[in-house]
Amino acid sequence: MKRENSEIYNIAIAPNKPYANYMMVLMQSLFETNSDKKLFFYVLYHELSERERNRIQVFVETNGADISFVLVENELFAGFPMEERFSSEAYFRLIVQDVLPKEVDRLLYLDCDMIVTGDINELYHTELEDKYFAACGFSTQCECGDEFNSGMLLFDMEKMRRDISLKTYQALTKKLSSDFYLDQELLNAQFAKDGVKYVWKQKYNFTCPFYRKFADKIKKEMPSYTLEDIIVVHFAGPGIRPWQMCLTERELKQLDKQKLLDFFAMKGYLIDKLYVHFLEMWWHYAEKTPCYEWLLFNMEKKKNQIYSEVLMAVIESKEYKIGYNLLQIPRRIKRYLKR
Repeated sequence: MKRENSEIYNIAIAPNKPYANYMMVLMQSLFETNSDKKLFFYVLYHELSERERNRIQVFVETNGADISFVLVENELFAGFPMEERFSSEAYFRLIVQDVLPKEVDRLLYLDCDMIVTGDINELYHTELEDKYFAACGFSTQCECGDEFNSGMLLFDMEKMRRDISLKTYQALTKKLSSDFYLDQELLNAQFAKDGVKYVWKQKYNFTCPFYRKFADKIKKEMPSYTLEDIIVVHFAGPGIRPWQMCLTERELKQLDKQKLLDFFAMKGYLIDKLYVHFLEMWWHYAEKTPCYEWLLFNMEKKKNQIYSEVLMAVIESKEYKIGYNLLQIPRRIKRYLKR
């Protein structure tokens, strides 16, 4: 594919071992939706083996992009609070200004649980207005917010190098309570007030839970907005992750017909037509990665587990127990008449 120019689009990702496969789905989405661009990936890692790095490198270079692996030692984050469901890689975005080459003047950081569904050119060239980076707030209003999600960050690397280092966050850690929300709270504490250029969440950090909750406000504030305007999809918040279940609209209709969706939601798996649309999109990209068979195998195991959880929720429900007890009445009468 002929590229529009020779500009390099620098993208940073920080996967732990299992998320390396989800990272390749993100990469594939970029290859398809931004095939006219020269992409350079900086993969910040701690536990990827040489074999895994080689596999990723071949995948990236086969698709015409470049890649550099940056080893990060976990010891750098000793004293930073951790949560069981997160790994130390969540903190790696805090040191991009310390570990990436000086020639990187602009950097797009993306979480592994994202896909890119459109052209990143407008996002990548966002005028940062002397802010440290662009991010998406939690306000429904376009380009407005006083708190942001750290999944998508567009860094002014020169400004970051000039004013920020890991020591900045180490000092801030001591000032915050011990149970703060990892990198996101550190970044918000440091930058949210006046250090961030806010860009619209529904375009550059779209999540289904947020859209469901504020759909009416979003449509009111931007009447022309459609799902086709989305550039970056983030699989965060309540719901099934794409790698946990491959679900079609036909399957969704069957589950709805059988009145099972409430039981999925009861177990924390909130699914609807909106979410299935993006599940199918994620699997479209996943199918073209070298880890597709692995993703499919693990998804089937998780899908069976989810269905088992939902089945137990049905059995334990009041409706099931009432129905079961009603079925027992004629059997009890029959047993009584036999006496």
